Amino acid sequence: MKKTFYILPLLLINLAALAVNYPANVQNVLRKAGNNRSELEAVLMHYQPDSLKYKAACFLIGNMDIHYSQTYYWADSLGHAVVFNELSYPDFSSSQIAFNSLREHTRGIHPVPVRIPDIQTVGRNFLIDNIERAFLAWKKKAGGVSFEDFCEYILPYRISVEPLQAWRGKYEKQFAWLPDSLAARSSGEACAFFDRLINKEFENLYYKGITRKEPLPRLGAVQLQFRKKGLCEDAADYGVFMLRSQGYPASVDYIPYWATSSGSHTLWHIDNVNTHSEFDLALKLSTQMPVFGREPSKVIRTTYARQPNVLANIEAQENIPDNFLRMYNYKDVTAEYWPVKSLSCKLDTSATGRMVYACVLNYQKWEPTWWAQARADSAEFDNMTLGVVYLPAFYKQGQLLPAGYPVALGYNNKMVLQPDTDAKRYVVIEEQDKYLKFRPGKRYTLLYWDKKWKELETQTADTDTHRLYFNHVPGNALLILIPDYSEYKERPFIITDEGTRVWF
Repeated sequence: MKKTFYILPLLLINLAALAVNYPANVQNVLRKAGNNRSELEAVLMHYQPDSLKYKAACFLIGNMDIHYSQTYYWADSLGHAVVFNELSYPDFSSSQIAFNSLREHTRGIHPVPVRIPDIQTVGRNFLIDNIERAFLAWKKKAGGVSFEDFCEYILPYRISVEPLQAWRGKYEKQFAWLPDSLAARSSGEACAFFDRLINKEFENLYYKGITRKEPLPRLGAVQLQFRKKGLCEDAADYGVFMLRSQGYPASVDYIPYWATSSGSHTLWHIDNVNTHSEFDLALKLSTQMPVFGREPSKVIRTTYARQPNVLANIEAQENIPDNFLRMYNYKDVTAEYWPVKSLSCKLDTSATGRMVYACVLNYQKWEPTWWAQARADSAEFDNMTLGVVYLPAFYKQGQLLPAGYPVALGYNNKMVLQPDTDAKRYVVIEEQDKYLKFRPGKRYTLLYWDKKWKELETQTADTDTHRLYFNHVPGNALLILIPDYSEYKERPFIITDEGTRVWF
């Protein structure tokens, strides 16, 4: 009897897809994508005839598994989702009025943070539209931008962990005039122009001391346009979305911790706007050579692609401090902003660990800012900012453990701050403008670092106090003076043999 075989069209499509020799990283992502695999493969098949756009699609998909949206939804007291979309209102003020009304009538309303992986949600239409618009912007841009820079700094559909939104069309339209306006400007004029533009377009809440209460680390691109206000990281994202929409390679650079102050900072980096430039909107700096008023611990550039030399490639996540060091997509660009030098630290042989972290003091906490592999009794850190005091530390079970004494990496010298308790001395701590002013009736405690902060003495200021005197202070020690009204912004210092106080 004659047999008849039927091959379903879907099976033919799957066999055709399997026949394509995707790059290894793309194949890896497709395996992880689950039900969304067909959407991503549809993009790859769509661009098979166009080798350059196919490479761009492979770049996005091959690195997609490290990207996600950090967002939230509203829920009531029973945990039921409450529908609210701020973008459905004519402006941000209207949305806030509507939400306040919703909150009054919804018992126990609260935000529920969620993390949404891109490989599970990015669809074919979104990705194809992004690729097409990015290529159009790249080709319209005057001047040469390499395909590699295009992929890293123009093509990506996201910057960090912002909610995913279709933004290119809106930004294209709003800033279509930008290339013509920039064409005739010198680099210096372009810097001043961007300052005026962003300060006109976007209200930076940094100046008002306002923080965002919602559990949203970054605003989405369309939210930025809609709200027209945010923190320094939002202003930086806004600038990058604006520039990428017009074919300019741009990225977000950020300082995870100030090294001689408290807090962090975000700015944006631009190449090919007539020159290499950085723009610091919060500090109102727009120069070709940014000069911060204080030392950064590191300056980190966010990329879309995985980078080969990051710690996450060689160490398990649970063994890495929970900050940017767990990321796969960043570059250390500190040397573009500040003088740097390698730092060698002697390690305490009583403590052990494979990785050592260089920490800076920020809000009176030692914060890990870079890493090195322990080698016998020492570790060497690359490209470390000058003018900073670092504490080497191990990270175990979620805790930082001192791995040696603090090291002051000066501009002209280096000091290992191992306190000498056999060479105690008498020191005078005077008031200093912008650093220290004594308040009558307030108590001031002097401490020194010896594997932890150890208290030396407490004194109370009088109405005419302009200096405090302390006895029995160990030599060669890292010191800190804490008032009883502390906001944790006090900075450590040393007293040199000549009696000079040096702040860090």
